[in-house]
Amino acid sequence: IFSISNMLGASFFVLILTLLLIYWRIRQALRPLEGFLEKLSGLYRADTGKQMQHRLKTVDFDETKDDAEEIRQLKGAFSKLKDRFVLNWDQLENHRNNLEAMVEDRTRKLHGVNTKLIRQIEERRDIETRLLNVQKLEAVGTLAGGIAHEFNNLFMAITGYASLIQKQVEPEHPTAKKAEKIRT
Repeated sequence: IFSISNMLGASFFVLILTLLLIYWRIRQALRPLEGFLEKLSGLYRADTGKQMQHRLKTVDFDETKDDAEEIRQLKGAFSKLKDRFVLNWDQLENHRNNLEAMVEDRTRKLHGVNTKLIRQIEERRDIETRLLNVQKLEAVGTLAGGIAHEFNNLFMAITGYASLIQKQVEPEHPTAKKAEKIRT
């Protein structure tokens, strides 16, 4: 009986020892992953974008000899992602810092173009006003020419009749003198 219980005890001891060794080996295998996850959770705790950028710059995803192949690949991918994120973040910060200057520059350019446009509009209005005045003067000139032509026609008829009256009467006759005055 003693030997069966010794065998059961030894088997139980070997089983416990095997389980402890398996647990210890699993803990060793997971240690790089836990460190990796701790680094990532530090990024999650960042309150502002500036803190995240700072923490991300300080995080290293260097591969170690204890890392499993999958963890190496994961660290490599995260390292590339980190580098891209930091580069894009720097570009975004640079753009954000220069945004006010860019807006000022574009506003200045827009103001210059707007000033030119206003000047062109004023010049166009001035030209249109002058053109309208020229057209009015042309219309008045045409009207005056037409009226003058009509008066000349009337004056020609009156002058012609006055000349006929002068030819039909003696030069010393009072009607001839009146016809001369009409003709003059």
